[in-house]
Amino acid sequence: MDFNTIKEGAVNIAKSVGKKTSDTVESVKVKGKVASEEKAIKATLLEIGQFVWDRFEEGEILSEDLIPMCETVRDHYHNIETFKKDLDDKKAGNVPEEEPEVTDTEDAE
Repeated sequence: MDFNTIKEGAVNIAKSVGKKTSDTVESVKVKGKVASEEKAIKATLLEIGQFVWDRFEEGEILSEDLIPMCETVRDHYHNIETFKKDLDDKKAGNVPEEEPEVTDTEDAE
């Protein structure tokens, strides 16, 4: 094997590694852009949900289809308040004889 053959082989390997590195960098960039767009979508969906919730709380119904979901959210808020009150009562030494009643939200999940 002569020096030129070895040199050509090394150059080809370097080009191949360089291309793979470039492809990997490009892939990482695209994945980052996709993740950024997905994050923006989630943030906007949260804004939409908050908008719908706020309208529901104000008594405005945007769609009959949304009522069950909003009622489920309301039930979860009720449960949170019940749990917090129960914890406050326990801290104050007022231990209730039975567990607090919580709203069943199992159907929504």
